[in-house]
Amino acid sequence: MNKFTNSYVNTTDKHVLKQALFAFVLFLLVSIWAIQASAAVPEGVEVESAMLSSSMFAPVDKIMVRQGQEVKKGDILVSLECGSMNAKMKRANSILKSKKFSYLNKIKLREFDAASGLEVDLARAEVEEAQANIDILKSDRRSCEIRSPFDGMVRAVMINPYETAREGQALVEVSRLNSEPIGTKSRSGALNDIQNRPALIKRDETPEIPELKAIGETKMGDEEEILAPTMDDKASPLGTSTVQ
Repeated sequence: MNKFTNSYVNTTDKHVLKQALFAFVLFLLVSIWAIQASAAVPEGVEVESAMLSSSMFAPVDKIMVRQGQEVKKGDILVSLECGSMNAKMKRANSILKSKKFSYLNKIKLREFDAASGLEVDLARAEVEEAQANIDILKSDRRSCEIRSPFDGMVRAVMINPYETAREGQALVEVSRLNSEPIGTKSRSGALNDIQNRPALIKRDETPEIPELKAIGETKMGDEEEILAPTMDDKASPLGTSTVQ
């Protein structure tokens, strides 16, 4: 009985030990994978996102971008139909023009004592009210155009042309990109080593400045003028240069 019990305990202990060892190895592999994944994040990753929504109830007129497209700050992403608002703006401009004419007329009448100071003040107040109405309409009309708040990339477009946008409805998601360039200089033969990396490569075939050996020199104050340099064979990419 004791031998059977001891055998059962030993078997259970080995099973638990195997499970613990397997869990530890799995945890170690996952940790290594996570470290490698975090270290392999490429330049140009998204660092900030903005969900742009509609502030009004209006049908979509045009969608100017597509998913994955790069945009600049201020670019129009979605244009909403604002025909009625344009008509309101036209009417408001006409009212402002009329109020200004009336105000100027009151000023002239005041010069001939044909209008009181109160009438002039009231006419000026009407001009200011008409101008304030236009400012409100201009602010509302800016809501007809959904613009990018920064340089970045369109991550998603969540509405289709001719659909009606509701107030507060998300239309476009834009992500800011890390656009700081990383530059490097390399000979053209080494460009094949750059693989699987997004890069802007400017090719420069200018030879490297070789080591200079002065054959003769002329002292001019504290400066030295090298008269006849020769190119070091190892440093020159063009071959050997000899001075006769």
